[in-house]
Amino acid sequence: MNSAGRCFFALLLALGFPFLAHAQLFSVEQTLQQIYKPYTENSNPPPFDATGAAAIVSARMASALHTDSSLTAPGDSGALDWDPRCGCQDFDHLVVENIAVSSQTENRATALVSVRPMQSSDTVSTMEYRLVKERDRWLIDDIIENNQSTWQVLTDSNQAQQKKLADLQRPQAAAFVREIYTSREFDALSWPLLLTPSSLRVMEDFHILTWQMSEKEQERKKIPDIWGTTPLCGCTDPSTLTLESVKAEPEVAGKTLVKVHFRKSDGLADSREILLRQTHNKWQIDDIIDSKEGSLMQQLERVLRAEAVKP
Repeated sequence: MNSAGRCFFALLLALGFPFLAHAQLFSVEQTLQQIYKPYTENSNPPPFDATGAAAIVSARMASALHTDSSLTAPGDSGALDWDPRCGCQDFDHLVVENIAVSSQTENRATALVSVRPMQSSDTVSTMEYRLVKERDRWLIDDIIENNQSTWQVLTDSNQAQQKKLADLQRPQAAAFVREIYTSREFDALSWPLLLTPSSLRVMEDFHILTWQMSEKEQERKKIPDIWGTTPLCGCTDPSTLTLESVKAEPEVAGKTLVKVHFRKSDGLADSREILLRQTHNKWQIDDIIDSKEGSLMQQLERVLRAEAVKP
């Protein structure tokens, strides 16, 4: 840059043009101060997995968080049931005790951060931040507390969940459904992870609609309870059932219907029809049809339509 260009650039900085200020790279310490600013002000910090301009994590961490989200059923917390930035689930006027950068190279840095999540408490949480420089910004690549790596927790959980889901797959539709009902490894409340993308979107919309509704309101509006029990059986754990028959019908229009008859732990007989699609040699549930209530997806879609038209 020639002398005239340098003078012009310096003038712009002196005038404090906001777009140039935004483009300047925060130091590691300044980055961490910005991360904790919402906590100290007792406002809502951005989600740990925020994207775009609001992102605070590296591409590696973002990938692990995205996988965790895709492997978490609507309403569940995923692998992280705490906020790794404060080592807590709740905070109140968080106090940053100390930020100390212990090492730094051109593209990597390590810092120790000590905070008191509750201003009224003496309890201190100390986190080791590992940051990387990406897109001219310092971003969180990992947070380690008590020798526990946030990234490793996510990675281990993702691998375990992927294995559980993969282990359910069978070449034949009936065998796949039988495995769902009998597997001791499969989390009975994670059945939405087996849904086709279109049915999962309905589930997610239903969760957004109902997650803050009280039980009384849901009962008054006759909204199906699909969180406390699984629609696979109207019970909490399909593996407690006694299967009497599992039979697949011939494929029609790319879908296979599997009829399941079973007895519950109280001895009462019941049944379900599981509508499946197979994509890339992987079975997915398109619908669950109750012998009394009918199609689950139609029930949820009726609720969504009814609530959407209300003022």
